[in-house]
Amino acid sequence: MNAMLRFDYELDPERDRLATYGIIVLKTDETLEKEFGVLLDHDSVVHYSRVESEALVTPDTLRLMEARIPQSASMLPEDAIYDAVAYACTSGATTIGAEKVAEAVNTVIPDVPVTDPITATIARLRSIDARKICLLTPYIPELTRAMAEKLTGEGFEIVASGSFYEERESAVVRISQASVLAAVEALAQEAKADAVFVSCTNLPTIDILEEARKRTGIDVFSSNSALAWHLNEFARRSQ
Repeated sequence: MNAMLRFDYELDPERDRLATYGIIVLKTDETLEKEFGVLLDHDSVVHYSRVESEALVTPDTLRLMEARIPQSASMLPEDAIYDAVAYACTSGATTIGAEKVAEAVNTVIPDVPVTDPITATIARLRSIDARKICLLTPYIPELTRAMAEKLTGEGFEIVASGSFYEERESAVVRISQASVLAAVEALAQEAKADAVFVSCTNLPTIDILEEARKRTGIDVFSSNSALAWHLNEFARRSQ
């Protein structure tokens, strides 16, 4: 073997100027990464980690994730310069509490903004001055009611709500987008609203959001679209 050549190199000064996000995704989530490929700016850098989660979504199983978040955050690249880190579970953040989620992440990655889908949704609703909301979820009634109460406590009025009454993550990811679109239309016809929020990062919506807006005449967004919007906002502010 000939002598191995050693080459000099230069560091790319643009690399750390790109918008960079850390995303903690549920083990059971089969949807978010595909939709984020469309929703996030294409020149952004996205690092994903998984957090252990249960096959059934209930208040008790969601609470189990709080203690697991630091370990999941520790699996994100430690030398990356993050604009924000997101815990990608709407019902989990609602049940655990956004403040506790942020604390759990910041024990491992200090001094970085932390968001989640329910925090992002509240910010998104306020940005468009929406007050009257239709809420669609795939969850069991107990979780849907808890989310409605959270949004009500933040100053919004839930004028209509509906659910697919499904606790199995494996079923949620396979709910057709046509079913979601039909449910959004039905809710929008129930009461005059400013926006429809479709909750759950595992519920596929990416292909029907624009059509839903056209059919209802109001803003329609999902957990994933709200979270992507919020992450992009953090990057924009840091530039």
